[in-house]
Amino acid sequence: MQKFKIIFDTATSHDLAAIATYRMEYLQYSPVDTKVYLRQLQNAFREKLDSSPLRWPTSREKNLHRLGLRICFGKRVAPYCAIFKVFPQTQLVLVYRIVHERSDYASLFQT
Repeated sequence: MQKFKIIFDTATSHDLAAIATYRMEYLQYSPVDTKVYLRQLQNAFREKLDSSPLRWPTSREKNLHRLGLRICFGKRVAPYCAIFKVFPQTQLVLVYRIVHERSDYASLFQT
C-alpha cells in the first residue's frame, strides 16, 4: 500500500503551541517533556493517516462535511483529534487543525 504524504497546515503550529502552553502552565509539565509529547502527538497522527486516511469518514458536522473534512481520533492521540482533508489523486493529506476532541471544532470552519 502506498503511503500518503502528510502536511501540517500553519494553523496546526498555533494549535500545538496552545497545547504546549496548557501542558506547561496548568499541568506543570516541563518544557522538555512537553516538547517530547508534542513530537509524539504529531508522529502518532502521521502514522494513523499516512497509510489509510480514507478509513476516517467524512465528518457529519455540516461545515466540515461541506468541505470534505475528516476527523482522526484515537487512544494514542487522545484527548486530541486532527481535522484533515485527503487528496487521493496526489496521495496527500493536509492536516488543518489539531484540537481537543471536546472542542467546538466545527466552528473553526464557519464561513
